[in-house]
Amino acid sequence: MTSNPLITKIKIIGSGVSGLTTGITLLQNGYDVSIISKEHFKDTVSANAAAIWFPYEARPIEKVLKWSNLSFRKFEELAHNSNSGVSMVPFKIIEPVNKTPYWLHALPPKSKISHRSIDILDSKCNCYTYSIPLIETQIYLPFLHDTFLNNGGSIHYQEITDLEQLSENSLVINCSGLGSQELFKDKELYPIQGQTVKIEPSEGIFGLAFDELPSNTHNEITYVIPRTDCIVLGGSAFRNQYSQKIDKQLTQRIIERCTLLDPDLKSKTIISAQVGLRPGRTQIRLEKDETAFVIHNYGHGGAGFTVSWGCAAEVLMLVQKFFDDE
Repeated sequence: MTSNPLITKIKIIGSGVSGLTTGITLLQNGYDVSIISKEHFKDTVSANAAAIWFPYEARPIEKVLKWSNLSFRKFEELAHNSNSGVSMVPFKIIEPVNKTPYWLHALPPKSKISHRSIDILDSKCNCYTYSIPLIETQIYLPFLHDTFLNNGGSIHYQEITDLEQLSENSLVINCSGLGSQELFKDKELYPIQGQTVKIEPSEGIFGLAFDELPSNTHNEITYVIPRTDCIVLGGSAFRNQYSQKIDKQLTQRIIERCTLLDPDLKSKTIISAQVGLRPGRTQIRLEKDETAFVIHNYGHGGAGFTVSWGCAAEVLMLVQKFFDDE
C-alpha cells in the first residue's frame, strides 16, 4: 500500500465494539464499508466487557471526556430502542473524599447527580449517584452486528497479518485492538487483564463501583453491574498480563469485596468467571497513519464502549478529510 491509488472502499479491521460502531457510522454517511476480522464479534474482548458507561483506563483525558460525552448522548438515544440492549440505570460511584472525579466533566450538562458523604471501612468517601447507560453486551453486540449488515455492510472472517493482504483501492480503518502490537508493531500497546464473576440476576441490586476500596489489593477494583441475564462483579486491571486463565483466589476476593458493599450478594449463585484482555495504551491512537492509507482507532483501555461513538465520529471526520484531500 505504498502507491496512491484511487480509493473507492473502506475496510475495517476488527469486529469488536469499535469496529462495528465505526462501520455503522461510516455506512450511515454514505461510504462503502466492509469489516475484516479473524474473530466473530461474540469471541472478541468486547463480548466479555461488563459495559457500563464510565471513562476508565483511557487517555488523553481531554479527548476521552469529549468522546465519552458524545457516546453518552448516543446511548441515551439508543435506550429508547428496546432491541438495543441499552438502558439508563441508576448507578453509584464511590470516591475517596480527597479526590475530585475527572469523569464528572464527561456527563451532559443537564445530568442529575446527587452527592453525599459516607463511611466505608472507617474511611471517609463521597458517593455520587446518577443515571448512566448500561450496555448489555449479549444484546448490544448482536444489535450492532445486525445494524451494520442492514445498512449495507459486509463482514469477512480472515486474519490480517500484513496490509498487503488488502486491496490497494481501500482505505483501512484499524480497529484491531491488541492485534496492532503485531500488525503495526506498536510498542505502546499492552494488555490489561481483567477478571469478572457473573452471579444469578436479582431485583433490587444497585449498580455501584469503588476503585479504591480500602480492602482492594494492587490492581484490583470493585464494582457491581446488574444486568437482565446476570449480575457482573469485578474486577481487576493487571497490566502486561497475557494469561486468560481464571484465578480462583481472585474470584473469591472479588466476591468478598463486592459483598462488603452489598451484603445481599452473598446468597446469590455463581454462574461463571471470565477473563478478558483490554487493549491498553499510553493514549488512544486515533489518527491518520503517516506511512499508509490507514486510520487508527484502538487502545481504548477499559473505556471501549464508553468512547465508542465519540471515536467513531472522529474517524468519520478523518475519513471525510481524507477524501476531500484526494
